[in-house]
Amino acid sequence: MAYLARQPATSQAELSWKVQCNAPGTIKKLNLRAPRTEFESGQVRFSVTVDGQTDASVPEYYVRNFSPSDHNPNAQVIEITATLTGGQGANAWQHTQLFRESIDSPCSNAFELEIEFH
Repeated sequence: MAYLARQPATSQAELSWKVQCNAPGTIKKLNLRAPRTEFESGQVRFSVTVDGQTDASVPEYYVRNFSPSDHNPNAQVIEITATLTGGQGANAWQHTQLFRESIDSPCSNAFELEIEFH
């Protein structure tokens, strides 16, 4: 198996993707697919931040038709953050995984980010 996880012996980690545009209101909408795997009490949570204000908590592993202009019509920066926490025991750091997939069948759990511009 291959996946992204926290460093051993850590209780939390964050991974972010940031899109910054030069002109205000350039980003029309985005679609996000970010598969995750959780074991024991591990949790992976995603959030979407527009121009420094967290606007959406992502309950599932995908976001469809998120429109930054609904939150800020002049939006220039979108940041998507995955926060990995929890788990139990010595292997707690492995109990939160992003993009877990078999090495024999790559790309089945790929990260996808589609951005539509005005």
